[in-house]
Amino acid sequence: MKINVAFLLACICSASAASSLIDKWGRCKISDPNLNECLSKACKNMVVDLRPGNTEHGIPPWEPFHINKMVLKSGGKGPVNMEMTMEDTTCTHISEYSDLVVDASNLKNMVLKMRLTIPIMNITSKYTMKGQMLSIPIKGKGDAKMHLSGLKLDIILKGKPLMKDGKTYWEVNVFEVVFNPTKAKFEYTGLFNGDKKLGEATNKVLNDNWKLMNKEFQPYISSEFGKTAIPIANAITQMEPFDEMFPK
Repeated sequence: MKINVAFLLACICSASAASSLIDKWGRCKISDPNLNECLSKACKNMVVDLRPGNTEHGIPPWEPFHINKMVLKSGGKGPVNMEMTMEDTTCTHISEYSDLVVDASNLKNMVLKMRLTIPIMNITSKYTMKGQMLSIPIKGKGDAKMHLSGLKLDIILKGKPLMKDGKTYWEVNVFEVVFNPTKAKFEYTGLFNGDKKLGEATNKVLNDNWKLMNKEFQPYISSEFGKTAIPIANAITQMEPFDEMFPK
């Protein structure tokens, strides 16, 4: 009996803490005609509050944002035929966004759209790469640095009802994100076993064709980023039942 009481008290405390967090960020009514603006303000408060993470709710730090592994592929008859694996990837400035626009017109069906701008994002990673760019063979293994400027993100969260203890929660099962930088700069070490001339020439080719790289790898970036983001999104959307998080 003592174990059950302790468990019940822990659940009550956890639910109370989650409710306090949502009240702190700003609770938005789903019937509010200004729901988009309300959610935009709440998101801003949430990002600031969760920047260092929240261990109680299983939310890792957002600054820097860490992705264990991404596998990016491009093949077929296009100008890019390449496979790149990125491990121990760190993204900085991801929480320093601006110009957030929220579209909650279909929130009742657990769909939320967002558009925002990240002025600067720096990415570091351990990489392996092989393939061709514009018929030029490329092969390397080492450190990668990426500098993205004026990065615009289009994000779509899609979910489904999840029943727990007789209440309906929002389970996010799709996290789509499209990356559109204004400018990108890459630096890869270890190209062609560290050959300086070939490395410099290859980095120039990759930088001159960054738009092509972004277009070809976009579906894989979205998929890999989503795999990391979905558990974080669910840790937030399942803090409370859906109709309590977004009351009428």
